[in-house]
Amino acid sequence: YGNWYLNFGTGSTVYVRNVASGKLMTANPFAYDVHFNDATYGDDQKWRLERRADGSYEFISVSSGLALDVLNGALDTGTTVNLYNDTGFRAQGFYILPTDTEDYFMIKPCYASNVLDVNGSTFDLHIYPPNLSDPIPRAAQMFEIVFENICGNWLPPTNIGNNFTAYITNEATGHTFTDMGDGSVKALGTTKADNQIFNFVYDASTKSYQIIGNSGKALDCFWGFFGDGCELVMADKSNAAHQRFRIYGDFDGVHYYISPVHTNRLVDVDAGTTTKVHLFGSGGNSNRKFKITKYTKPTPTPTPTPTPTPTPTPTPDPEPIEDSIILKGNSSYVMDGSDLYKVVAGQTAKDVLAQFDNTKAAVYDLSGNLVPANALVGTGYTVQLIVDGVKYDSVTIIIKGDLNGDGEVSGTDYLRIKEYFLGKFKLDALALKAADIDSNVEIESADYMKMKSHFLGIINIFK
Repeated sequence: YGNWYLNFGTGSTVYVRNVASGKLMTANPFAYDVHFNDATYGDDQKWRLERRADGSYEFISVSSGLALDVLNGALDTGTTVNLYNDTGFRAQGFYILPTDTEDYFMIKPCYASNVLDVNGSTFDLHIYPPNLSDPIPRAAQMFEIVFENICGNWLPPTNIGNNFTAYITNEATGHTFTDMGDGSVKALGTTKADNQIFNFVYDASTKSYQIIGNSGKALDCFWGFFGDGCELVMADKSNAAHQRFRIYGDFDGVHYYISPVHTNRLVDVDAGTTTKVHLFGSGGNSNRKFKITKYTKPTPTPTPTPTPTPTPTPTPDPEPIEDSIILKGNSSYVMDGSDLYKVVAGQTAKDVLAQFDNTKAAVYDLSGNLVPANALVGTGYTVQLIVDGVKYDSVTIIIKGDLNGDGEVSGTDYLRIKEYFLGKFKLDALALKAADIDSNVEIESADYMKMKSHFLGIINIFK
């Protein structure tokens, strides 16, 4: 894993949950000791993240101010990790590393190759070589960084709708978020113009929203920083953590707090400029409260037809024509422009069409032939809306790992991405999208490794 470490900003309060045991890292300042105990969410289980210049973190106990510390700064396997006075020495710096399982992390001292490991019997913490022979990595070495909810944990994230459009208006200034079209977002006077309408797309697995402006770009924590003062921008959609926001309800039932998933910092309209949108603070403040007003496109009032003498029999309106492809509100799929993502290998045309509200959509293969209901779909297949011989809309299916378009992730796909990295095989545009396993718009070694692990049965890239 090297030092490909993550940046969660600095100053946030977190709980550290071990995946194997489900227990939380707990400080015992009287014994200068650390154990993993059942969750109580007391101050002894809260840790403040302090980021160093080298990208490593100090874990400072909220209850005592003592720091997580590798005993004597040793390198030896089995060395105990405990508490010590906050000295800033290397033994108190830890990198937080990503794993192949979303939202689970490895934690390792900034100076060693060993990683933190929880003893399955005593629940003590020590350092141990990363075990990569088990599913990557083994659960005793996997941790969940759980950020304390805003305002002392009394507000849970809320779902105010799955897919909707809305205005976002600040309580203190009365200004409304505005997509400036140049990659920036500002809080400006409310005009209710199109650039003040944002699309909220809910993800149930993270209880968060992606918030998309009329430019097609998503609200984003600039450069993935999550600390106070981090400016929000509009960036190309990636669905990364820095583009996922949770919404927390307020007591008045009207205003909400908005917070990125990986921090307890709140979205805030700067009190000085009244236009700058950034992250600041974790407690209630009117600059951090927003009214989210759902927008419904108005139906124009028809001009009344004068009544002639005698009154003619009105001509009935023609049946409305389906002219665009629409996903169901509870669909697991994601449409990005003309591409359709999150289709799982092994799904049939019938499975795909069940995700849409359209009654006249159909699936076509790479040669333009109609796909039978029980036949597999693959990368490059299209969902088309054709009514009376007129094609109104179409989206192209992208299946992660299915580079050759047969609807499965097989040895052929694995060999293609391997030969692509060796410069022996050229992938077309559709295959490149299918090879982007981690959805960061780049084909990297991480994509190849995840394909390999999926092919070997170690991980499932569709979960």
